[in-house]
Amino acid sequence: MDELSTPNKNFLWLNTVPLQIRRDVDAKEQERQEVIFELIQTEKEYVNDLELVKKLFIDPILSFKIVDSAKRKNFIKDVFLNFGNILEINRAFLNAWIDRQGEHFVIQNVSDIFTKFLNNFEEYVEYGANQAYAWHTLQLELSSNSDLAIFIQEIEKNNAELRKLPLQSFLSRPTTRMGRYILLLESIQAKTSAENSDFEHISQILIAIRNILGNINTEAGKADNRLKINLLQQQLSILTVPAELKDLNLSDPDRRYIRDGVLIWRKGTVDVEINVILFDHVILLIKRKTTGVSKIVDKAISLDLLCISIDIDKSNDIYHGSIIHRNTSDPLLKTTARAKATSSTHEPVRFPLLLRNIAKDGATYLFQTSSYADQHSWKEIIERQQEVLKKSKQYSLLCTTIQISENILDSKVTYIRKYESLLIIGTMNGLFLHSSKSNYYSYIKDDVDIRQLEIFCHLNMLVYLTSDYVACIPLNSLNPNGILSTPLLETQISAPPNSMFHVMNFNNLIVLILVESSSTGSCCHMFRLIPSQSETKGFEIFKEFQVPFDISCISSFNSMLFLGSPKMFYVLNILSMEVQELLEKDDELMTLTSRRPELIPKSIFKYAYNTFLVCCNDTGFLINGYGQLQNASPVFQWVGNPYSFYFTKPFVIAVSTTLSELWNVQSGVLEDVMSIILATIPRDLRLTDIHNGGFIVETSDDVENSRLCAIEVIKKD
Repeated sequence: MDELSTPNKNFLWLNTVPLQIRRDVDAKEQERQEVIFELIQTEKEYVNDLELVKKLFIDPILSFKIVDSAKRKNFIKDVFLNFGNILEINRAFLNAWIDRQGEHFVIQNVSDIFTKFLNNFEEYVEYGANQAYAWHTLQLELSSNSDLAIFIQEIEKNNAELRKLPLQSFLSRPTTRMGRYILLLESIQAKTSAENSDFEHISQILIAIRNILGNINTEAGKADNRLKINLLQQQLSILTVPAELKDLNLSDPDRRYIRDGVLIWRKGTVDVEINVILFDHVILLIKRKTTGVSKIVDKAISLDLLCISIDIDKSNDIYHGSIIHRNTSDPLLKTTARAKATSSTHEPVRFPLLLRNIAKDGATYLFQTSSYADQHSWKEIIERQQEVLKKSKQYSLLCTTIQISENILDSKVTYIRKYESLLIIGTMNGLFLHSSKSNYYSYIKDDVDIRQLEIFCHLNMLVYLTSDYVACIPLNSLNPNGILSTPLLETQISAPPNSMFHVMNFNNLIVLILVESSSTGSCCHMFRLIPSQSETKGFEIFKEFQVPFDISCISSFNSMLFLGSPKMFYVLNILSMEVQELLEKDDELMTLTSRRPELIPKSIFKYAYNTFLVCCNDTGFLINGYGQLQNASPVFQWVGNPYSFYFTKPFVIAVSTTLSELWNVQSGVLEDVMSIILATIPRDLRLTDIHNGGFIVETSDDVENSRLCAIEVIKKD
């Protein structure tokens, strides 16, 4: 029976038919007829309840001055929706069953009546989808309309037909009736002979009704989701800057409101209640005020940039209430970068949930959840949504551990290059060779600090820089099994401590440029590289010149050198030795960057013909050969504080010590962010031959354990 029905249990089919009919029907068929009888009886009760809603609530509200006349019709439409259509459909549906009962004491078929009304039942989808909005509209009107509140209370209290049930119970009847049909039909089918045509037809009807019920649940979920988002936007709109609200992108039709809850944030010795809201793309922290409005506590945390933990060292200050986060003008967050530990007598945080935004301006929050189950539930649902988000990306970053002998990583890794099956690893304590075939490793050079490392396969040459010299080694002296051929041939030239080198093609020559930098200027020595098989020296001086600025990075294209200093990019023509600023002074971009002295050039890459990708510490952009910002080209605002950049068209990967971010240079879209802790800041990244292109870095889970990992771009199938 339906949850609102009060049937007489003695009122059975068996008691409504002649004695002869009862004798002629076997026990199984009697059970089947009882279920059909229950279907009809509960349908009568259901329709009667719908009639009560119309008679006791809808008609009086329409007829009397209970709701303001200007909004009365809209109120009825918003609260009761297509209730009238459903009533008409089920009146006709009930009449069909009454007619069938009048024709036969024993009803052989039920599927034909259901089939006739299946299309009409689609009205239930519209009704069920808007129930949440209807209930909200009713509550809003009740809060401001005392006449309506009194009217409904009086009807519910004094009308015996309502069985002391509230209006909401009757309004929810249509959404539960579809589920009741399924249970009744399953029971009828179980008691129906396989020879009866109803047996197969009921299966088809069940599929159709389940689809309707599924659509009701889906659309109701969407409507409830949109209602929550709309209400939140209204609450935030009063105290939130419009631009900040727009950045949340809550108006996206696919936006999902997944979970919310009140968690305790320990701020010093004070516990503050914070509403934590999980969307499909961010976590939002808000403080609800007694006036009904809400204020955003801090910038929303993108799920791409969120690290979550429940395992906190109990000896750590943060466990006892210390919060580490950036400075902010918000009074809720105003504190030092590292809050002082509270008194040792302060109650430790129970069931902690630590949320950390790994972005450069991100904050760290320690929350207290209500229980062990609540703590793990939050963690699981956030991580599940992060995984969903990751799988939805067209392009993403993949980190793969490279198996290598642990002894190599006793010293900090500075450079890694890949040559065939060999890894050539520069560290602060020497140059190593590691074979993926034999997993054997050996020293190429011991007790040297490798400052830079490059390989040139077409020249059969490995070039490395130490604190004292630049050297080249023939690649054919490196055995694929990781064993050095003897004797090791090496050519060196001296180099000052603060040096770097760059290799370029110039007038059909391979040229090595050794740069000595200082705060007052840089001296550049150009050497011609000679193949190592030759009997001549590995280096031959070609040209020397000076520039009046410190060179921090260098790139080249044809006869042009692109030189980055701590404040500006310059371009130098090797033929004419003319130096000028790379960015056009009259261009909008130059005006923008000149106002930002903290902007430090890092790398420059050739993106296309006469187009270059400029990467600074805080931002990146495309310029043309005249140093002007490309029309309609994107400007990239890095999420982290990148030290190195890796470019593989159309992507650039900005690598920080705690994260790597994948940007699509063509579209300007941030495709993916991967949290990864680098054991050593990479000084440079170069293309290796791992699948899809990529680079290799040394990563670390903690201070003592590090490993080599390949980072590559993966495209979704």
